[in-house]
Amino acid sequence: MSGLGIQVGGRGVPAQPMELLEWLKTSDASPEVEVIVHSARHVPEKIRRGIELGAYYHLTQPFEPPQLHALGRSAIAPRRLRTSLAPQV
Repeated sequence: MSGLGIQVGGRGVPAQPMELLEWLKTSDASPEVEVIVHSARHVPEKIRRGIELGAYYHLTQPFEPPQLHALGRSAIAPRRLRTSLAPQV
């Protein structure tokens, strides 16, 4: 399985995870982006903050790849449904 590398920060994009999440959810270019936050530790305050900022889910370690795949499919399902039901122009 290949990984996805994302560089954050620079050109007005925040580098801190919660600031990045807030920026993504309030940006005109990406309000519908579903964000799954991943962290190594279960810290209830950070999980709550991420959900308040609009995270779809907060995944903590350990987790199995099928769990992440299921979350990804679930996160994009509403958008796929909206797209399929949109009037064809």
